[in-house]
Formats: sequence, structure tokens, C-alpha cells
Amino acid sequence: MRRKWNAAFMLLVPFMFAACAASTGATTTEGEAAAVDADRVLLRVMNNQAGVDATVYIEPSATGVRRQVGSVPASQTRDLIYDFPTRGEYRMDVIYANGDTRRSPSFRISGGEIIEWNLATNRITPRR
Repeated sequence: MRRKWNAAFMLLVPFMFAACAASTGATTTEGEAAAVDADRVLLRVMNNQAGVDATVYIEPSATGVRRQVGSVPASQTRDLIYDFPTRGEYRMDVIYANGDTRRSPSFRISGGEIIEWNLATNRITPRR
């Protein structure tokens, strides 16, 4: 009987891990929900560079006017708020303290998103 119970449990373990992994990116925390609404976008920037701080800018494609939204210390992740966005295509730029730069792929803002930018992979991940 005990052997059957162990076998049944071992069959369930992969499904439990899959359910946990699928749920981690789908939800927002209370703090995220409070920071994000139709007039705001939360920009989560992951600076994976050791020893090099980064200054983050956002630029709407419609106007081409770049605006500084904050900075991210070396090897840290920061949540930056972009107030009053207009719907449309955007890009972000980073200028590192050592003078290096990086430009994100374009992404769309329609209001209330959480935009994650991993600087190491230069990947944008929008979430609701």
C-alpha cells in the first residue's frame, strides 16, 4: 500500500511544480496593483551589470522625445513609474555609468501595464 502511495505522489510532483511555475508570472502583488493604473506604467528594470549603475530613459515613437525615468544601481532590480503615458509604441534607453549604452526593443503601452526589461538579455516582457 505504501509503495502505491509513493508512486501516486511522485506522479503528482511534476504537475505541482508546473502549476507553481505557471502562476508566478501571472499575478501582480498589492504594491504593483497600487502603482499601476490607466495613467501609469510600472517599468521593472533588471540591471545585471556588476559594478555599473544605469540611468533609464523612455521614448515614445510618436514624439521621439526621450525622458529620464530613474536609475538602477549595479546588480539590482528597480521598479520605476512612468506617469501619464499615451498609448503607442515606446523604446527605453540605458546609459551606464561607464558610458556604454543599450536600447530596448520597441514595445506597446496601452495603460496599466508592468513592463519588465532585462538588460542582460535586452528582453522586454509586458504583463498586466
